[in-house]
Amino acid sequence: WAQGASPLHASSPATEPHTQSVRIDRSMVLIPVGAGHGPTPYALNRGKYLIGLLLLQFVCMVLRFSLLWQTFGGFFQALSIALGWYAWRMNMDIAVISVWGMLNLVQMLQDVTSGLVLLMISMVSLKFQEALLVTALPLADWIAVAFAWDLFKDHERHGGSLEPIMNCIYGPLESGEQGEGKPLMMQGGGGIGRKV
Repeated sequence: WAQGASPLHASSPATEPHTQSVRIDRSMVLIPVGAGHGPTPYALNRGKYLIGLLLLQFVCMVLRFSLLWQTFGGFFQALSIALGWYAWRMNMDIAVISVWGMLNLVQMLQDVTSGLVLLMISMVSLKFQEALLVTALPLADWIAVAFAWDLFKDHERHGGSLEPIMNCIYGPLESGEQGEGKPLMMQGGGGIGRKV
């Protein structure tokens, strides 16, 4: 690239290379990036549910290591937990949430395919704890995938690059979902504490 610039950096002949601002061309990105605003209030409100899902995944990881002796699946789940924690730490960043959701989707497909054989073997050998765990692992992954899809859908409906498609599928946002059209309180908190 000319003068060491990449397509992610804005190049201008009037600016020095070390003072250039970073600009992302959204048409070249395969995962969603912020739409010029931070996370939606809906996404911020779902942070506590993400922590709950990560705790559920942690319990599944411990049981996977201790009962099933699956090292690859356990480390894969540990990677998923670390990525989910990073998404929470990055203020519910939609790019990290989307990658976390895709990782859980891959893990769910792997758990279903390998779990079918393991489920049959554990039922024949009367190991019902293993059978229950093998059944629960894809369900925990599916919950995480559905959670990530819900946040992705929320992001795209609030100004993402797929907003027209999401509006066709799910309908346009209601005025209450778009945010306050008129503030609920006067500026400065006037009227707080008074009975009307």
